[in-house]
Amino acid sequence: MKNKTIIQKVLVLAAWLLVGSGMIILLAAASRSQGEQVCKRVVVSVRGDGDKMLIEKTDVLQQLKAAAAGPLINKPIVEINLVRLEKALEQHSWIRDAKLYFDSRNILHVSVAEREPIARIFTTAGTSFYIDSAGLRLPLL
Repeated sequence: MKNKTIIQKVLVLAAWLLVGSGMIILLAAASRSQGEQVCKRVVVSVRGDGDKMLIEKTDVLQQLKAAAAGPLINKPIVEINLVRLEKALEQHSWIRDAKLYFDSRNILHVSVAEREPIARIFTTAGTSFYIDSAGLRLPLL
């Protein structure tokens, strides 16, 4: 009877040690593989209220490249600051909002909402500009 309880305690202890070591191995493998992941592709989508898009996908890609100080493809994901890239895109006068995220296949998705010009204003000095629905001045294209 006494041997049976000792054997049970040893088996329970061995099981817990096995589970604990398995968790540590999985965490180490997950953190190691995350550091090795690189951006495989950049997909840009531009949303606007009108039929004609005023921002081209190539313009967004150029802004991203400038903000990231180089190309994003084959760059390690841990080195890409998505918040900084979003803020850099939103500094563009024609971009209202920008959302960036990585999917499970290491593809960077960039969703940009452009501002909608509602009127073109001509000044007495001979210059002109657009205003959007929020009343912000937008330069001519």
